Amino acid sequence: MESETLYYNDINFIVKDLIESFRHYDTYDYIRYVKKFIEKYKLEKGNKETYLAAREYYNSLPETKKDIRMLFAIILYSYQQQIRFNSNYGFNNTAGVRWFNDCILAKLVSFSRVIKKKNVSFLSVDYIYIREQIKIDENTFLYLDPPYKLTTHDCDVQFVENDYEDEFIDAKYNQGRLGILQYHNTANYISFSDEKCKGRNSGIQSVPTAFHRFYSNAHQEKKLYFYFLPCSGNNATPYYLFMYRLMKTAGFHFINVPSALTGQITGFSSIEDIIRARKENRDRNSGNNATYILLRRLNIDVFTCLNFHLLRCHQSL
Repeated sequence: MESETLYYNDINFIVKDLIESFRHYDTYDYIRYVKKFIEKYKLEKGNKETYLAAREYYNSLPETKKDIRMLFAIILYSYQQQIRFNSNYGFNNTAGVRWFNDCILAKLVSFSRVIKKKNVSFLSVDYIYIREQIKIDENTFLYLDPPYKLTTHDCDVQFVENDYEDEFIDAKYNQGRLGILQYHNTANYISFSDEKCKGRNSGIQSVPTAFHRFYSNAHQEKKLYFYFLPCSGNNATPYYLFMYRLMKTAGFHFINVPSALTGQITGFSSIEDIIRARKENRDRNSGNNATYILLRRLNIDVFTCLNFHLLRCHQSL
């Protein structure tokens, strides 16, 4: 859609400044500044230590000393390259596994070229006051990206750091790699996969702990979810699939199933179904004898060894 005049508005002035910066700065100088900042702070894919050092430096600066290009460089190495701030406008997204690659560079150059050609004005006001800033008539195309319902007062969202504490999680190491989202009266337990899938089950070693904490909590309305973080290894092996199906049977809901596993994570229909699938995995790896299922007349005993913990599940038929 072609228009003589464009307006960009974001109530967060930092986001507005970030978008405007691609119009304001020379593109070559912008790229050079970002690369120098990356080199200075040794930012690299998955390096949490250098990322946090760069983020802390940026947040420690007074507003007059902050260069928006610093923030852009830090965002490139943050989790999912998302933009997130605390109540004091400190950037607080965690380290991620993305980086400043050729694809991002191409998008930066393309966007900068287009936004420099357009007649764009930048605003940072509440949308209810937008008519006081620009003229709106029947020929105006207005696009609003409204806040989602989950951001209302009915929802309490917390990102779980090791020093975080609430009624569900105490202030110590985050056992189970859990995040808790309470919406209305429902507590949603979200267990995050590990970013490194090197061993047979390294990407899901926190799952038993997450399930135990979910099951043990007395909250009446609760649901259990599993979220796949970007993984450096193969999280779609037959063994992983077997474990995901066990999790599905135990009540896990999968939020973002990888394309390689689409349609495959189905719950087991019976104990015999579990035994058959387990035997297929054991046949692929004769040394894989960590799980034992014993059928008795009235009861089923399942013994599984995972991450050096012996768990026993007892089910009465």
